[in-house]
Amino acid sequence: MEKIDEDFAVDISLSQLADIAGLSIPHFCRAFRQTTGLPPYPFVIQRRIDRSKEYLRHSDMSVTDIALACGFSSSSHFANTFRREAGLSPLAYRRAT
Repeated sequence: MEKIDEDFAVDISLSQLADIAGLSIPHFCRAFRQTTGLPPYPFVIQRRIDRSKEYLRHSDMSVTDIALACGFSSSSHFANTFRREAGLSPLAYRRAT
């Protein structure tokens, strides 16, 4: 989890995470889910969304800059993911906070 938090804006593969933990991929996935309650990829997405919420609340960065800083490939991918996870668009979230 430390590696994910340090480099959440950088794509890291499942095999890299398993290697860091010293586990096989299937064992890593099971252990990760037991520990966090989420599989690795949804956990990473949740961390990225959480960080983007901080940026939306506490900075004047553009949505595109936030998307790229949080590891999303484009502002549209970010907006779609944010809307699915948070229930509203990034701009609506910023206005509401």
